[in-house]
Order: sequence, then structure tokens, then C-alpha cells
Amino acid sequence: MAGLFYGTCTPPSTKAKSTPDKVKILYGSMDAAAFELSQRADSEHNRRTFNAMKKELAVQGYTSSIAHRAVRRHFETLKRAHRDTNAQGEELDRVNQSRQKKKKASRSHRLFTRRQAVVRPGEKALWEGLSVYYMTDESDNGDDGTIVKHKLPWRSVMLDAFMETLDKRHESTRGVCWVEGKKRVLGSPSKRPPPEECPSNFVTNVVEDREEEERCISEEDFDPTNWSS
Repeated sequence: MAGLFYGTCTPPSTKAKSTPDKVKILYGSMDAAAFELSQRADSEHNRRTFNAMKKELAVQGYTSSIAHRAVRRHFETLKRAHRDTNAQGEELDRVNQSRQKKKKASRSHRLFTRRQAVVRPGEKALWEGLSVYYMTDESDNGDDGTIVKHKLPWRSVMLDAFMETLDKRHESTRGVCWVEGKKRVLGSPSKRPPPEECPSNFVTNVVEDREEEERCISEEDFDPTNWSS
């Protein structure tokens, strides 16, 4: 499923971005005193840049603690980008793996939050036993930019049906703030193992059990309100 939904159809507030934006603009005007990203934050050169930026932010009305955190965060962002840009060989592989891991985790969290937003009161007992770990894995298809979904083969038919119900419900809430995203296609099953401890109706032990479950499940079983037991 592609897209992003802002539940209230109100654009995200820019107030929280005020300080980082000010720091970014300020740093862009200080070419002569730019951070030396190959050095530590507490090097003599970088300390001078830190102090100059904090002094300017103080003039603009920011407290010392807020200014310090904002400048430090900007330095760490620049240093991380510098390190990643100059990575080679095994280090480059590590950087790419880290990026993919963070992207996958971010997608799983967004999917979990999106589904959580449409859970109804009668479904809360079932939902409370879930976590991000039960969300489907996704990866990028470098050929055409699509996102490949990797289903969890151990997730039960009932749990799959519950997820599908939440997804359809979420789709029905889409409004003018829906932004169409990348196309998603079904790929090979995920190799991620099931959690060690979980409710028995959340997982299927083996593929044969799942096939039998699919044959025996009734239409009534697909009603999430019947799954609280």
C-alpha cells in the first residue's frame, strides 16, 4: 500500500523545526569558520565555531542550553554525512547496510502507527499483544523504484486478516492530505523468525499448519471482533 496520511489533514507544524533551520542558515553564512569535520567536536577549531554560533543564537533569543544542543546536533549531522560520503570498501558496505536497516525500521514503525490509528475499541485487546515485530518486511527494488513486500510466513491467517482489515479501514479514511507514494509489489517470504513468546493465535508453526488453517477458517473467523479470546 502506497502513500502517507496525516490524520487531521493539517500540515506538520514548522515550529519544532525553527531552531534547526536557524542553525543551518547560520552555519551556511559562516564559511570562514566552518567545522573541520575530520576533527573531534572539542578540537580548538571546532570549539571556536561552536562558540561563535552559540553567541549568534543567543543574540536571536535562544537560551544557552537550546543553542548548545542545536549546534551540537548540526555538527553531528554534518560529521555523519561527511563520514558516509567518504566511506570506501567494507566501511561503505557497513554504511549502506545501516541505511537499509534504518529505512526498514522506519517503514515498519510507520505501518504500525498507521494501523494503530484505526483500531476500534473491540479490537484493542488483540492489538495490545502486537508490536512492530509483527509488521511485514519491505525492501527497495533498485530497478524501478518499487517497494517489495516480504510477508511473514509464520504469521497466522487470522492475524493476516486483521492486518488487512486495518489497512482497508485506513484506506477509507484517506482525504485530501493523502500523498501517493511508491508502488508496492509482493516478493519472496521474509526470513525473519517468529518471536520466541507470543499468543498462540498470532503464529503458525509450520507451512502445513497454515495451509490447513486456510482450508478450515470460516467467514465468521475473519471478523476481528471475534478474536479477543
